[in-house]
Amino acid sequence: MTRRIRSCHDCRQLVELATTVRGATMPLDLGAYGTLDPAATVAAFYDGAGVLRCRTLTGDDQPHPHEDRRMPHAATCPPKVKARAARRGEVEGVIPFPRRPRQRPAPHSV
Repeated sequence: MTRRIRSCHDCRQLVELATTVRGATMPLDLGAYGTLDPAATVAAFYDGAGVLRCRTLTGDDQPHPHEDRRMPHAATCPPKVKARAARRGEVEGVIPFPRRPRQRPAPHSV
């Protein structure tokens, strides 16, 4: 089993990279959280090849017996948390910078 541990580009905290159901990479905080912690919204497990797989828990979803409850690093990264608070106007003395919507390329016509 090869754990993919990296440091966050924003806060330099160590995170473990997991692969989502759709194949994307999601950084998770190291270590498992308590089974009843509602803030830990990711269920993760190591598959037979030793790859950390994860899925998002929604609504009343609970982790399966072979899964641990984990926290997505984006929810605990101090720079990201502060930036989200500033965008919502919750930080005094900071003017939220409006983000422009991403421009998607026009579909090609045949």
